[in-house]
Amino acid sequence: MSGNKSIRDFFRPNPAVTGSGPQPKTTAAASPKTKFKTPSVPTFGSEIKNPNVATVKIEPPGYSSSLSPPPGSADLNSGLTPPEDGAPAVSAKNASFASSTRVVPSSDDEDSDSDSDLPDLRDIFPASTAPKPTAAVTQAVAPSTPNASRYQDMSNFHCSPLAVLPKYKYDLKALISQAESEEATEASSKRVKAMLAEREAEEESKASEGVISPASKNHRALLATMVGNDEEGGFHKVTRALDRTETTNSEKRWYFFEAKDNSPSGRKRPFPTVPKSSPWSKEFSNSKMRTQIFMSGFAEDMVAFGKALPDELFLWILDEACLETSDVLRTAYFNTLRESKEQIHRLLSPQVVEKMFRSLGGTEIATSVAGKVRASSGLNQNYSNRDWSRLRSAMQFFMESAKSLQQNTREHVICMVLRMNMDDIVAKIVDLHDLTQATIRRLCRYTPDDSWENSCQSISKILFESVTQPFLRLQIVEAISCVSPRTHDLRRRLAMCFYFSDLSYSQAHSHTSTNLDKFIDRIENPIFKTTPETDYRELGSLIALLDIAVDDGRSPGLDLTDKVSAEHFDEDVDYLVAIIKEVMRGIGNPGAAFISKIEAKEKIELVSQRIADTMRSKPKPKLTHFDMHHGKLGENLKAEKVGMSSFLSKMKGVKTENTPPVK
Repeated sequence: MSGNKSIRDFFRPNPAVTGSGPQPKTTAAASPKTKFKTPSVPTFGSEIKNPNVATVKIEPPGYSSSLSPPPGSADLNSGLTPPEDGAPAVSAKNASFASSTRVVPSSDDEDSDSDSDLPDLRDIFPASTAPKPTAAVTQAVAPSTPNASRYQDMSNFHCSPLAVLPKYKYDLKALISQAESEEATEASSKRVKAMLAEREAEEESKASEGVISPASKNHRALLATMVGNDEEGGFHKVTRALDRTETTNSEKRWYFFEAKDNSPSGRKRPFPTVPKSSPWSKEFSNSKMRTQIFMSGFAEDMVAFGKALPDELFLWILDEACLETSDVLRTAYFNTLRESKEQIHRLLSPQVVEKMFRSLGGTEIATSVAGKVRASSGLNQNYSNRDWSRLRSAMQFFMESAKSLQQNTREHVICMVLRMNMDDIVAKIVDLHDLTQATIRRLCRYTPDDSWENSCQSISKILFESVTQPFLRLQIVEAISCVSPRTHDLRRRLAMCFYFSDLSYSQAHSHTSTNLDKFIDRIENPIFKTTPETDYRELGSLIALLDIAVDDGRSPGLDLTDKVSAEHFDEDVDYLVAIIKEVMRGIGNPGAAFISKIEAKEKIELVSQRIADTMRSKPKPKLTHFDMHHGKLGENLKAEKVGMSSFLSKMKGVKTENTPPVK
């Protein structure tokens, strides 16, 4: 062939050329004994320069041309097999470079005069649809060092060989357990509610003495459901431990008013019919003007000028005043009634007073002065959302109308107010407690002198027979102030009746019936001895009643100016203090679990200190190391006088012997 041709001439679509003409031979075919040399790997876009070898330009993989795409690795491996005419074989080490670098012999080779020795172009450049090489074939031509993946899959990193079961937030067993727990809680709640309802039903009646109270039984039943009785006797141990404390004890209370303050609007009576002959028929004929007549003060002024109200209208105003929620209108009602002094004296009877307190919210038993009062350890009431303004207005009305009331009505109001103060919640309302004391003081003040003794006996008898528990009796006595002589006398009479449990002490003035020997004899009664069954709240109340009843301990027959009488009186006071302290020592040193013991001990200690500091005719002498002679009595110095006289006589004798005779 003439001249060297480029390899591109072989790739041109020229069928005439492939059919005729001389075919060039490669250099390798001309010299088969020459060792095959593998050229270096060129980079994409570079050219292979060899003077005797045709230049083949390697295009990058993304290069597009009219020719078929480059063959796959499988076809390249197959193309590396030596040809039949003795071409050298390509080793497996250099097989990877066959796809990018191929040596094409020159067409000027002498031994090659035909193109028939060249491989078919379809074998060199197979179609692009050829399948990818399998893993086995690829592994045969892979380099000795395996290529690691640039990005590693971390999803299966340190995977456990065991099967991981999915965990659900709520499985079937958990749902079943939760349902059973809810059912058990609901059943326990129903049992507790049933026990509380039973206790509320039974607390109305008092359990007999020496028997466990219903509240204590309910506590034990509730404890049994919570603790249970296992093999080690857990319930028995817990019960014994609780019996030694006051954990299950609840404070006993008595309530004067209803638990709920019912709306008074539904209990109002219609306005009475005023006869046409009445002077008030014109003013009250128009229903729209009635409220304005009272609120403007017109009705109050007319009554003050002598225009009396009809009895039906007076009683209607009295009922409305106890139920009215408006402060202005309620005050106008009571001011109008206060001016009707004649009707107050005639119409305001003890039965009307009880009706007034029932309208204010009192219970049927509480508003009956002869009704038995018994405190119970039920659920505590707090009178939530109760309006006390109506009660304050009623107390103010009784205080200002005390002079116009009948004597039996005064006694009835005093008993009713004292019963109301047995309610601990009412007694703790400071302004209301002060108002009740002022009302009692005013009622006692306007009691006639000739009726005072009978009045004290009547009041003492009613309260003594209706109230028996000491702490309730103490609340009655504490509701009476001691700033006026009459209230002080009534206070001491009631305290002496309650302390000695004898109604006869109400028949005479408390100052005339005071006797320290009787007080000492009473406190030595076994009722003041502490035992496991002692109610320490009642014990402390009895000591407090002793403090009020003994007062200053003076009596009309006591003459403290006499030295002997004063010394005897001081000795009795010291002995009384010693007995009270003995009662206090009997309580011991209780822990925090016995709050009633702690309160009783503090109360007894205060009483003993008060009696020791205020009842003596003169302060008790204090004996100290530096002023011992101030505390010794005259008869105790006889021994010292005898010793001193004998010592002086001896000294005189010695001095006489040693003195020289006078010349």
